[in-house]
Amino acid sequence: MTYKILFVIAHPDDESLWIGGTLSFLSQRPEVETYVICATGAQDQHRAQEFEAAINIAGVKNWFIGNEDIPKSGGIPLSDTTRALSNGINQFGIQMGDFDLIVTHSFYGDEHLHCQHSQLFQIMYEMSSTRLVPFGFFSTATVPYFKLQPVMLDMRRDGSTHIINNCYCEGNYRGLSPYKFYQFKIDGITKSKMLRCYQSINQEEHQKGYASWDSDIENIYVLDAQGSKPFDDIYNNLHIPAGNGLFQ
Repeated sequence: MTYKILFVIAHPDDESLWIGGTLSFLSQRPEVETYVICATGAQDQHRAQEFEAAINIAGVKNWFIGNEDIPKSGGIPLSDTTRALSNGINQFGIQMGDFDLIVTHSFYGDEHLHCQHSQLFQIMYEMSSTRLVPFGFFSTATVPYFKLQPVMLDMRRDGSTHIINNCYCEGNYRGLSPYKFYQFKIDGITKSKMLRCYQSINQEEHQKGYASWDSDIENIYVLDAQGSKPFDDIYNNLHIPAGNGLFQ
């Protein structure tokens, strides 16, 4: 079975900074078809071209960028996200219900607590609940409110990408109760190439201001068992360098 996973991001460069290595990894896996919708940036021709270049490096073939302006200052809410989502899904030629998992920003807004990231989480969380589509979010850090119970019996990898944590989650934070947590050690070279596409931003300032800029660790929380199937299938199919489970 091939699973369709939709990643929804707020701004061009979010796909590279927060989840770039994982996007590249998933795009190479036969178990999944990867889709990306960026809510803002099409009106900025330079930034849109940078986004396309980064997406191409990741190997993502199905992508869309919305027309809403990229905010020039903090505290400005997104206003055209629903249209961007509708237009993107129409361009893909599928329905919202065809996705096996939707993944977006974290509820806390990622490393800089960005209000539009948090807003996009809420929009996608509510939309996925209404449409009964499994939901997840990527996270810069391991969220302290959820206890993790590892289930891995061995180390697994594909090339230079490793799944270093595959865990059940326990706990509840403001009604949010993830089911599974996946932690990837990604290909940092590919992520760096994606980020270098964004010459319109101050790269030195971003490298100093974001720990995620040169981090090789990316995390995804999935809220239910159905949504975890794509990652569990990938995990089960990955190479085991040691040949046998370490703890069996």
